Amino acid sequence: MIKRFLIKAGRKLKRLSGSGEKKKKTTSLPEQEPLHSTELQHTSSEKTVKTVQPAAAEQQRGAKGAAEGTAQNRPPRNPRRKKPRWTLEQFSVDPVEGKSRFHDFSLSLGLMHAIADLDFKYCTPIQEKALPDAMAGKDIIARAGTGTGKSAVFLVAVFARLINENKRHRQAEEKSPLRKPGFPRALIIAPTRELVMQIAKDGQALAKYAPLRVVAVYGGTDYQKQERVLAERPVDVLVATPGRLLDYVSKRVLNLQQAGIMVIDEADRMLDMGFIPDVRRIIYKMPPKEKRQTMLFSATLTEDVKHLASQWCVKPISIESKPEQVAIDTVRQVVYTVTSDEKYHVLYNLIKT
Repeated sequence: MIKRFLIKAGRKLKRLSGSGEKKKKTTSLPEQEPLHSTELQHTSSEKTVKTVQPAAAEQQRGAKGAAEGTAQNRPPRNPRRKKPRWTLEQFSVDPVEGKSRFHDFSLSLGLMHAIADLDFKYCTPIQEKALPDAMAGKDIIARAGTGTGKSAVFLVAVFARLINENKRHRQAEEKSPLRKPGFPRALIIAPTRELVMQIAKDGQALAKYAPLRVVAVYGGTDYQKQERVLAERPVDVLVATPGRLLDYVSKRVLNLQQAGIMVIDEADRMLDMGFIPDVRRIIYKMPPKEKRQTMLFSATLTEDVKHLASQWCVKPISIESKPEQVAIDTVRQVVYTVTSDEKYHVLYNLIKT
């Protein structure tokens, strides 16, 4: 009996001991949850920032120190010298009896500076006679051919009047009239493209130090390009051939209602080339003759030219001037009468000989 009891008791003890081991296995310490990818990135970036930031700061401090060192070692720059302002004393012209200087006229400093650059010291006869009346705003009909300096007469007179007009507005503390592109203040008409280009070139040289814009329009060149130049900004002085000018006026690219000064150069050639009807149409687009100044220059004062002046001018002052020397005495003039078929052969033989 006792033996059986011990065997059963031993079996129960074994069962009890087995169940205790299972409980120990199941009741182990809880494992930590795995970190998500974002958390891993955040923690890793924090670590990298903590490690990289001190190195970057050291580099910045080093670069700043190097820059300060180079700045301290760099020699100081010399201040930029301002260009001295031009004065009239720099353009000294001694007075000569019987000759007029540009100093004798009330011209602006900028205009005198340009005249000095061009080395215009004494006036030619046409300049001496015409400049006082032209600058006073009077209408003029002048006999002056090529080489007399007539271009300087109307260019200087036009520029002087426009500059004085701007000055009057400033002194009166008035606002200048609203300027728009395509509304010139002065108009100069010439018969040929070459003459227009030359006048515009001379005008730009004289307006070098003045707040004036000179633009030329003529045929035989890019139409759109000239139109863009006119549309860029306001024009003070427009130099033009009649045909191209009328074209722009008809298409409303140009408006001549604000052009208070008109100059017609080489009026006799205008007549010969048949431009007078075009000039009439241009004049009709401008202010009436009582409200504008008209200057007419011609190599010859024929009856036709005088008739035109009486129509377009108000009590014009007639001025005549001959060139100092029309032709050199040593030049021999010869005329060869040939047919149209022979002229090229004759010209070739003359050049060859």
